[in-house]
Amino acid sequence: MVQLDGSHHDWFEGRRGQCVLMVMVDDATNRVWAQFFEAETTHTSYDVLAGWIRKYGRPQSLYVDRDSLYCCENLGSIAEQLAGKGPQTQFGRAMAPLGVELILAHSPQAKGRVERMNGVLQDRLVKALRLAGINALASANQYLRQSYLPDHNRKFCHRTCRLLHPDRCLV
Repeated sequence: MVQLDGSHHDWFEGRRGQCVLMVMVDDATNRVWAQFFEAETTHTSYDVLAGWIRKYGRPQSLYVDRDSLYCCENLGSIAEQLAGKGPQTQFGRAMAPLGVELILAHSPQAKGRVERMNGVLQDRLVKALRLAGINALASANQYLRQSYLPDHNRKFCHRTCRLLHPDRCLV
């Protein structure tokens, strides 16, 4: 299971406008993937998931909040009701053919691992971006992929993951 969340924060300490860091954390291994975007949208959720899949493979399930990107609160169509299925968002419909189960959390505390990671990144990553002199999303994403995330995963990825998949945890 991989937890997914968008973290809205002043990542660049006023050096540019606010943005969102889409963060994914593997619940079993503590492996992290993240990307910066201007806003949290369905498209950004697709993009961050695509990055995860290219790097680590397809997750069996995604644990997400009840944001309107992932959760549809209306009754749905008559066909959906007759089939015993609830309505799905565009993101939810896209997960079905991939074989990725979408699990909706009932509270932020339920997504504890990714919520704690957001706090860690809001502390450490902000400082790292400042020290590296990064003020733009493109260069911040490049820094994440090439430097920050590999170092972070090398230090904090669960030992079992490092033993079974050293190529995936260290890079």
